[in-house]
Amino acid sequence: LKAHGWKEVSAPPYREGDVITWKTYDYTGDGVKDPDTHIGIILKEGGSFKAMNNSSRLRTPRITDIGIAPVTRVLRKE
Repeated sequence: LKAHGWKEVSAPPYREGDVITWKTYDYTGDGVKDPDTHIGIILKEGGSFKAMNNSSRLRTPRITDIGIAPVTRVLRKE
């Protein structure tokens, strides 16, 4: 995304369309969850911001709270 004009930003505040990554899985096997292992897109639902992301278990997109896991990166098309 960075190669296509997206910038890493400090958030909150979030904006609709931001791409967010979380620390959710331990791919390296060292017992620590690795950064940027889950991705979502920020949207506004009612008066709050949520994230649309894929559920591996359900195999379908879902809308969740942004705080489901530690946020590691927010990218924004400026």
